[in-house]
Amino acid sequence: MAIKTKPLRPAAGKSKRGVEPSPPRVTPPKRPRARKRILLALFESGRPTPTLQRAAALARTHGAELHVLRVVPSSTAASVRQRAAKAHGVTRDDIWALRALRDTRAWLATVLGETFGGDRLTVRIGTFVEQVSATAIELGADMIVVPPRPGRLGTIVTSIVRAAQVPVLVARKSTSEQGIVAATDLARPDYPVLRKAVEFGARVAAPVVAIHNVSPGAPAAKPPAAGPRTADSRGDKAESRTARLTAASQHLGVHADLVVAGALNPVDAILGEARARNARWVVVGTRPRSWFGRTVSGSVAAQVVNRARRSVLVTPLPADPSSVAGPAKTR
Repeated sequence: MAIKTKPLRPAAGKSKRGVEPSPPRVTPPKRPRARKRILLALFESGRPTPTLQRAAALARTHGAELHVLRVVPSSTAASVRQRAAKAHGVTRDDIWALRALRDTRAWLATVLGETFGGDRLTVRIGTFVEQVSATAIELGADMIVVPPRPGRLGTIVTSIVRAAQVPVLVARKSTSEQGIVAATDLARPDYPVLRKAVEFGARVAAPVVAIHNVSPGAPAAKPPAAGPRTADSRGDKAESRTARLTAASQHLGVHADLVVAGALNPVDAILGEARARNARWVVVGTRPRSWFGRTVSGSVAAQVVNRARRSVLVTPLPADPSSVAGPAKTR
């Protein structure tokens, strides 16, 4: 049984602790595969049973194969090795991995009643973002599921999405079954966030609510270069945005409740609508941004992940040329 317990190796160089973390970019596998794959990415400790159960249910719903990855930071691994060496004179680098592997496999068997063998269970050393991104690309994962945790999880999640270009679901425990709130900025003609929400909603049999926020005093938004248009494209009027949302839903061939909000903060609008609808999921998008853009306004997707009390699906968006040019060159 092949279990990967060592980090992927970069082209050159080692860290100060002798651990070689992998770069986030890995060539995807070329071989065809019959089933989709969902990757459950776990932090170094904890047994998030509700998240595991949600990931397993999604795998069944999507007809996908569930893979599990546990990431142990290199500092933790070094600490375990030092303690093992002092107590037993053991210096093997995989002592920490075997313990994590044994604990995780027993937990999976207890909760799911099945044994994760072969390459479906992996333990790796390194930073969470790098190892999860690299593993997802190497595996060809269709979705990544991560458990909630205290602190600012949003930056971790959006970094993984941008590096791996794979949707990430932060699976929180919820008793709601009322549907999905999808936040769209109407910036692209293919409406990727709304499309992903509709696709996800069809899988889990949940209705979709599309929300677009128009902040007071915001400049007029140009309609997308292609795709459905409306006669009124003046941009900053709620009626125009509602018409464009309607055109988008018609273009996608779906029925969705449409909401145009007017909150100062789009995060407040998204989470407020999710609470009002008692939604179980929120779907948002994230795209590569310049350091200046991140510094000035932050990431809406990261803030939604940090503040939401329900599950959040973050999907990758193509880069906006205007967001990576200009001030970014002044560093």
